[in-house]
Amino acid sequence: MLKTINLKYNYTNEVQLSFPNMEFEQGSQALILGRSGCGKTTLLHLLSGLLKPSEGAVFIGGTDLNLLSGSKLDFFRGQEIGIVFQTPHFIDALTVKENLFLAQTLAGNKKDLASISNLLADLSILDKLNVGTKELSQGQKQRVSIARALINSPKLILADEPTSALDDDNCVAVVNLLKTQAKKHNATLLIVTHDNRLSSSFDLKVQL
Repeated sequence: MLKTINLKYNYTNEVQLSFPNMEFEQGSQALILGRSGCGKTTLLHLLSGLLKPSEGAVFIGGTDLNLLSGSKLDFFRGQEIGIVFQTPHFIDALTVKENLFLAQTLAGNKKDLASISNLLADLSILDKLNVGTKELSQGQKQRVSIARALINSPKLILADEPTSALDDDNCVAVVNLLKTQAKKHNATLLIVTHDNRLSSSFDLKVQL
């Protein structure tokens, strides 16, 4: 489902990051661990096509991201990849529903209120459907961020340090939400983190 080959990224002529070859089957769930500064977020951006590698390739469902650019890459990402960023970003002038409608539209899908409502219900925040995102707590924003990552039923979910600012109870809750929702949608889940509290929740781990 996801495969990387000889992946490298140059920040400068002197600073080059190299990543191990990886291959994950559809529906697998894995933790990508590494200390701060080792390039975890860079790797996530390479896997999602937000960055182009200096060398090597990323294949998602047989598609070489290097062969996509511009609007084709944006469309592919919207259809096939869901990203949970470390800090959720929304259009604050819009409600939760409107932000999720926007995610559907940008992926070329029709607005589907029933899918949005079902997903928010699964995440226990259906009551926030018509609330502005700027009015949400951090925990609620994180759940909406997960909903946005899942709304177009992507093949791949990438999460960047989703638990770094959470206490132990909320850490467990967020990881369980991600794993449960990924399994429900048969999506491959990769969590990039330096948070060793997550290690016991995943059998498959990659150390950077």
